[in-house]
Amino acid sequence: MKNHFFSTINFLAVLVASLVGIGVAHGQSAGLAVGEVTLHIGQAVVVSSSQASEVVRRGTLIHAGDRIETAEGGHVHIRFLDGALVSVRPTSRLVVEDYQYNPQQVKQSLVRFRLDKGVTRAISGAAAEGAKDRFRLNTPLVAIGVRGTDFVVSTQVNQTIATVNQGAIVMTPFGEGCSPQALGPCGSAFTRLLTAEMVNTRMEFRNTLAQPELKPFNGLKPPDMSVALADPRPSADPAATSREISRQARTPAAGDDVVTAALVQSAVKSASDASMAVAPPQVPPAPIVVTPVVVPPVVVAPVVVPPVVVVPVVVAPVVVPAPVVVVPAPVPLPPPQLAWGRWHSAALDATDFASSRSEAGQGRNATVGDNDFILYRNPSGAAVSPTGVANFDLQQAHARFTSPSGALLPAQVQSGSLMINFGTSAYQTGLNVTSAATGNVGLQASGYINGDGFFSSRSATQVVAGAVANDGKSAGYLFEKAAAGGILSGITLWSR
Repeated sequence: MKNHFFSTINFLAVLVASLVGIGVAHGQSAGLAVGEVTLHIGQAVVVSSSQASEVVRRGTLIHAGDRIETAEGGHVHIRFLDGALVSVRPTSRLVVEDYQYNPQQVKQSLVRFRLDKGVTRAISGAAAEGAKDRFRLNTPLVAIGVRGTDFVVSTQVNQTIATVNQGAIVMTPFGEGCSPQALGPCGSAFTRLLTAEMVNTRMEFRNTLAQPELKPFNGLKPPDMSVALADPRPSADPAATSREISRQARTPAAGDDVVTAALVQSAVKSASDASMAVAPPQVPPAPIVVTPVVVPPVVVAPVVVPPVVVVPVVVAPVVVPAPVVVVPAPVPLPPPQLAWGRWHSAALDATDFASSRSEAGQGRNATVGDNDFILYRNPSGAAVSPTGVANFDLQQAHARFTSPSGALLPAQVQSGSLMINFGTSAYQTGLNVTSAATGNVGLQASGYINGDGFFSSRSATQVVAGAVANDGKSAGYLFEKAAAGGILSGITLWSR
């Protein structure tokens, strides 16, 4: 069964750019130009699919099927319909094998290039973003898939070298599961990932190797690998995106309560009338009649003594302050040595424990990955190299099932084991994965860990690829397993 490891890693649409005065290319059969030469230095020719040859000049149109050849000292820049750029360096030969691009149907784009010899640098355009799985750059030895990338490739008869300035590429040797005639990136156990985050690192494949190798520059870069690629003319905006902003106006309530107060006036009138006595006329005094004076009894009101109210005195209890407990500040834990990052912005489901690539890659370098996930590792080494045999516990896992129709269904990793013998650089692992479509499926793998701490194994029905942390205390790998006509795949994280 064809292996699908890294099969969904999408290829960057290498080479496309917007042209002035050229129609949209719908393929080789339409005969329309797909690119234009914007700069040339020295001698170069364009050979069409009918073998007609034309000397390259600025403004020379490029069609699907054309072959661009540069002599010693020759240098050509090409601008393609969707905004991508390609530089063809001296003594190089690049073939535009197929090119189909329509800005109204970007997802149907198809681009395939072949670098027979020499050096080329490519910066992606709109077609790469819209149809990543339909782009390919072949050399005589390998297929290169790219994701939103600025990259450089140098190839000879027995060797291909690549570097990445921005984004990421995957390189796969031709062989089982990887044909030059296929579309998009190849996928196999021999696929390797290179990202711009792997500073001062190049990917190299020789025809004597089983898989590409990651190597440091060590101050030496391949010929012309650092050449600048610039378009001397301002590029047109291929599509203006309009954004409509709507606002909802809100008028606050404007009623204020009115309080009316009535003023009440009261008049207190006090009057006292004074009586004036008028003296009577003089008359003879009457006989004196003594009227006994009646003295009314004196009523003595009893003295009411108010009761004495005794107010109890409340004495506040003495509060003894609690002893001051000084809690030491927690010591921050060091960041984990390994972290999974995802290409997509949102989690695939509730079991997807990966974080964003920017977060996972903070202070870490990329190791292995596929179209969904990348495993990042802290580059700092351990003070003492791990030794002996170590058994790891499964800490986190995420799995999914890709049905034969391409639908993604949930799956679960129920159990697992991982043993690493640091003395012999060997590992053994097993997983029990289940889904509604497959039932319980077992995965068993073993192999060796190379000097960089990477490991992988491949059979006709499964693939495992991962890395060990430099301190030897954690590990992670991704897996694929054929089941029920589809693929069970996922990521794992282990510690001891």
